[in-house]
Amino acid sequence: MKNRILLAALILTIYIGCQKSENTTTGNPFVSLAITSSSANATVVKLKHNVMDLLMPKAFAYPPPATLLDAVGNTVIIQSVWINIEKIEFKQLELADTSEVDGSDVEFQGPYSIDLLAASPAPIDAGRVSLAQLRRMKVKLAKVTVLPTGAPSGFLTKSIYISGTVNGNSFSYSTEDETVVEIAGPQLVNAVENSTLLLELQTANLIKKTNLTSISGTTNIDDTNRIPIAGLCPNIDTSASDLFTCFRKGFETESNLGRDDDNDFQLDTEEDTVK
Repeated sequence: MKNRILLAALILTIYIGCQKSENTTTGNPFVSLAITSSSANATVVKLKHNVMDLLMPKAFAYPPPATLLDAVGNTVIIQSVWINIEKIEFKQLELADTSEVDGSDVEFQGPYSIDLLAASPAPIDAGRVSLAQLRRMKVKLAKVTVLPTGAPSGFLTKSIYISGTVNGNSFSYSTEDETVVEIAGPQLVNAVENSTLLLELQTANLIKKTNLTSISGTTNIDDTNRIPIAGLCPNIDTSASDLFTCFRKGFETESNLGRDDDNDFQLDTEEDTVK
């Protein structure tokens, strides 16, 4: 059930093809794209794959630990996470707003309304791409205009929506932000033919690095109610002075893009990643 899939291991997972065939960085590989949650560094429980998973790799969510703790030990349960994406681009350069005319980007056009706690998503796009080496990914957010089937009502007119509890107190985080979430690093990831790329959005680590003590009753964190308190997430953003900023910045800092060569739906130390 969705409510038992806590956010201990939230990952935005992007599938490109099914299996690695040869280690080439040239050509225009055909890619398919799907987005879901999966494992992360914060995950301690994992499912075994069956034979069919090896023959036809697919995205699914790993069950997290029974409880998730924030930076100071508050008990957190995440019940819902949705994101609405207008488009996705891969870039060869790491730095934002520099040499955007590099002539080698890959774009998937949405919008895509995604339940990040769904266990079995379907591919949402496919095509041939011209970019063979990656250092940066840009995810353009967009506000929801029509509520998707199964989505919570709070997701309407928002681009990101999270709900859950902290020590039993209900809270939500939402934003109307329509800017770009960027994930980048100094290392290169080669997009080889029929390989699998993963973008791990490790929201579990975001929670672990944020002090949620200020949520002591029903709390709705949004663009106009940011819950201003300094020093809530110094390991995410030392300048952050409110919970809203901690969540929004954490979507960028607690993430990694890489190539999942063994199709185990997580980025292992021996696999190419941008960070």
